Amino acid sequence: SKGRPLEVTLQLIKPEGDRARFFAIHRDISERKVAEAEIAQFKTTLDLMRVEIYMYRPDTLHFTYLNRAAANRVGWTKEEYLTKTPADLVEKFDEGRFRARIEPLLSGAKKSIIFESTGTNGEIIEITEQLIKPKDENQRMLTLVRDITEQKKAQKTIESYKQALDSTQDLVFIFRPSDLKFTYLNRAAMDHFGWDEQTFLEKTIKDASGASFDAEEWQTKTKPLVFGTKQALLYETTDCYGNHFEANLQ
Repeated sequence: SKGRPLEVTLQLIKPEGDRARFFAIHRDISERKVAEAEIAQFKTTLDLMRVEIYMYRPDTLHFTYLNRAAANRVGWTKEEYLTKTPADLVEKFDEGRFRARIEPLLSGAKKSIIFESTGTNGEIIEITEQLIKPKDENQRMLTLVRDITEQKKAQKTIESYKQALDSTQDLVFIFRPSDLKFTYLNRAAMDHFGWDEQTFLEKTIKDASGASFDAEEWQTKTKPLVFGTKQALLYETTDCYGNHFEANLQ
């Protein structure tokens, strides 16, 4: 019909004792063209993402697509990555364990799996696996890879700080200036107020302070810290039990 894309196969045939003629086959490829356009748009969107994205066949494990972020990191051309598999991405690869890991996705038991591994350069990577089936294509494994090396280093630094803070007998609080909710209490502070790690997340500085606590007065007092005109604030206060404390706010 008018305006629909057609695929035309033209063949010259020469019947014996007759004139040569062309034999033409017209095939409506509208649906295929729509599917190809959707796939192209999908891959263009993936190319704009900063996270590394890999697609591979679940049977052979060969890559069928790498987005720009992934291709830039590994330095492979399209011709090169079509010959590669996930074994070329990680330091130690066990195909049996790898296939066992993605089996719940192939069977439909799980929609996604997330795990950590070590890259070929020693970096720590977080891998998210999903099974997808693009239009007009066979099913593919979609893999998102994030380098979390710096994140892991930061977590270790935070843990070391927390261990140091837990070893002191001083009460240590970390809370948000916006709503005054606690995000961290050291062990001494939790023991003092009788709160566990879940309970204190629902508490604010007002819950730890005496009855005379005034939120508006507090915001005024701490404004120089929020705006950076002061680095620290030293003052005396009373807790909810009536105990007097010297507080150092930073």
